[in-house]
Formats: sequence, structure tokens, C-alpha cells
Amino acid sequence: SAAAGEEKLVIRGRADDPLAFARINAMQLDLKRSPFLIGDRVVLDKLERQNEATTPEDPRRRRGLPPPVVFSLTAPFARLQPQEQLNLMKRLGAEGMARRFQLVRSEGLMP
Repeated sequence: SAAAGEEKLVIRGRADDPLAFARINAMQLDLKRSPFLIGDRVVLDKLERQNEATTPEDPRRRRGLPPPVVFSLTAPFARLQPQEQLNLMKRLGAEGMARRFQLVRSEGLMP
């Protein structure tokens, strides 16, 4: 799940093996590179192997895989000036979003 508040983005989820920890790490590194987030404050709040009871019929158990890894990441939003936001949207190819952003500004609803 992902929840965006006024100050931060919170992502909670689970990753299955193989390479559960590597995929979570890769996602954290990608978030740290986002110009919309404060990279050095992207934090892995929770990372643990889920302790779930499995039955002999559980497909993970039959394949010899461990239980999934649950995690939570917090990423504070960068404080960008409106023109910086607009430039980023254009650079990223978000033309529709950039047009809506300009419209909202032209209506005086945003600085």
C-alpha cells in the first residue's frame, strides 16, 4: 500500500523470495534518487521476515521458500517551488500533468 500525506509518502508491503531483500533495497534506492523526495531521509522503518504458520499444502513451503518479508518505507517530500515542479514534470514527459499544473496556476489557485 502507498499513502501520501502532506509531508511524506509511506509505502508498506511484502516481498516474496527469491531475492525479497534485494528487491526492497532496489526500491529504496530508486526512491532516494527521486527529485520529488528528500533522498537522504528515505528510511526503511520496518523489515522483517513474516512469522506465519504454513500448512503442508502451502505452495511456498512445497517449493522450500521461506515466509515473505514485510516492510515499511517512509519518504519525505521535497519542498519544490512551483516552477521547479513544472520543469520536472516536463523533463519527465508528464505533459498532461504539466498542462493541468499551468492551468491551476493561471486560475490563481496556486502560486
